Amino acid sequence: MNLEEIKLDMGDLRSWKDPHQLENDPVISLIDDLQDAKHRGFLRKNELVKIAKLKSPRRHVLTQDNNARDVEAITELAFDLEKIQSESTRVSLICSLSGVRTPTASCVLAWVFPETWPVIDQRAWRALAAYNLVDGKKAQRLNSKDYAHYVSICRQIAKDKHVSPQIVDRWLYAADSKEG
Repeated sequence: MNLEEIKLDMGDLRSWKDPHQLENDPVISLIDDLQDAKHRGFLRKNELVKIAKLKSPRRHVLTQDNNARDVEAITELAFDLEKIQSESTRVSLICSLSGVRTPTASCVLAWVFPETWPVIDQRAWRALAAYNLVDGKKAQRLNSKDYAHYVSICRQIAKDKHVSPQIVDRWLYAADSKEG
């Protein structure tokens, strides 16, 4: 299987609805709340903790150990598209915060900028592995380079399908959920 096969299987994503997305979805609510951070250009500590709590409930308490100014400075730099052009570097910066690993760092980007970045997780990665686009063995240990590769694939599909990378990501997550 390959990229063309996955695009065929996806069909017309412009009208696709994520079966996991409910009207009262806490992620959608948080994305709405994070639009202030988008306009401000950085996250506040309490916003990081909320993101981590939704993405990684067991590890989120570690994000409370971060200094508030560090959270603001690091996320401000990571959000600066002119200063940081590498997706891998952007995620690595966010991962320098206590309690943040690559999947949570991807949530920071994707939930503040939903039109630009997808969220990486084991399920979406496994869905790509089913199409032989990535190494499925890495699903348990995703890193910043994996995220950069994942973003590249999602953006390529999104461009061809005329949707956001996050819609592609949600389809991948749902596709793995159906299989699993």
